[in-house]
Amino acid sequence: MTRTVQWQSVVLNIGKWLTVMVLAYGRQKDAFLRVLAKTTRWGDLDQPRDFRNRDKASRVNVWQLPVHLYHRALSDAVDTMKRWVLAAIAQAHIEGELFRAFERPQRRYALWLLRKLVRIGAVLRGEAPVPAFEISLAERKAVVRLLRRLLRKALGNSPRVHLRRWFEVDNSLYRFFVHQGKAHLSIAGLIRGLRITIPLQGFLIPAITGNVRVVHPMQHTLAVNIPLPVRVDPLPERRQPLTASLDAGVTEVFADSRGNFYGEGFGRVLDRLSAQTTAQGRRETDCTQRRKNWPPLAKPETGKRRVGFGGLTWAE
Repeated sequence: MTRTVQWQSVVLNIGKWLTVMVLAYGRQKDAFLRVLAKTTRWGDLDQPRDFRNRDKASRVNVWQLPVHLYHRALSDAVDTMKRWVLAAIAQAHIEGELFRAFERPQRRYALWLLRKLVRIGAVLRGEAPVPAFEISLAERKAVVRLLRRLLRKALGNSPRVHLRRWFEVDNSLYRFFVHQGKAHLSIAGLIRGLRITIPLQGFLIPAITGNVRVVHPMQHTLAVNIPLPVRVDPLPERRQPLTASLDAGVTEVFADSRGNFYGEGFGRVLDRLSAQTTAQGRRETDCTQRRKNWPPLAKPETGKRRVGFGGLTWAE
């Protein structure tokens, strides 16, 4: 089991704020999100490695990111798009709506469409993909019409990078080391061969692997989120029935989870609560009856209003 731990840095100078690197990573990820927002590219969400290999030739890297950081921005954008689509389907209960609306084989076809993002993109374009099992074209179009309406209502606008505050690096872009008894993090910068060293606070952590997230400096400091393995001891096996005590007091009645009742009547607490509830109900009922029986108010006598060329005048 792994757990994310936040590691704070010491107060940094302006040269180590990594502001340019954070902005470059955020803009590169936003560029990928704009490309993946087109439903014709949703096949790349199922095969992100093919997307990376195909775009590597064009190398649309206008921010001159290191190649591994460029790949992290691409993977992060793909994960963001996947979470956006799957979360919208789950929160809108689309599978339940389709299950109630259709019978076999339309129900099977609807759930088959939701298994791949490339099929979901085809549905949003109004297409009806052909499955391996038998189903007529009219039945497929009926499913696509309902599913497309539900998806468009649930998805809304595609995600964008609005707040650029962090970037993520893999183990080829960072190195932890200890200098003079303090932990340091060395990160590859935008300039080739130039690394940025960040001194960290707190105790030393023996070994760190995996991806590390560097949060944008707030008040001249950095926050480094690192994954650490955590040992979780298993619960001991229960060899005999567990007996739990319950402090129910001596004046009240109660019932346990097995349906057994204890006590012979209301105690002081329940009597007071019952009296308060009864008095409040009587007051509300009395106010309602008074409001119903109250005579209506007489309407005030007003003169007739006459409109002329001189404006509004009142007739006597």
